[in-house]
Amino acid sequence: MEELNYTWTDFSEDLEVIEKALEHRYDTVIGVAKGGLPLAVKVSNILGLPLKIVEAHSYTQKKQAELVIEQYNPIMWGPKILLVDDICDTGDTLKAIKENLEIWHKEVEILVIFKRNKVKFSPDHFLRKAKVKTWIKFPWE
Repeated sequence: MEELNYTWTDFSEDLEVIEKALEHRYDTVIGVAKGGLPLAVKVSNILGLPLKIVEAHSYTQKKQAELVIEQYNPIMWGPKILLVDDICDTGDTLKAIKENLEIWHKEVEILVIFKRNKVKFSPDHFLRKAKVKTWIKFPWE
């Protein structure tokens, strides 16, 4: 499997793009732990919004496994949510979280750094594309 090293410099450059592109129309930023937290914290600070966390994972080491979404309490975080993660692989995890959040919230949009070329469910916002067979190494891993 090919590897791609995403650096802190890449992250800083992407944050500048996000700051210029994202509108301040959300009530809360929700970060998907663990990989989405660095981006979620930064986006929360950029937009001046509260940050909440949901834990979901479908990888063990470098292999796809069963999707697990940990319990969380979506006590009225506001009607408009920005769900943030580092990567959209197949889209299954983000779709499941979004569907759950939509029970409680009027609007849920998704922001990721990387979106795979072939996904079943696509995020609303992404910064970079990645090939399906590329393992992305983030600096916070």
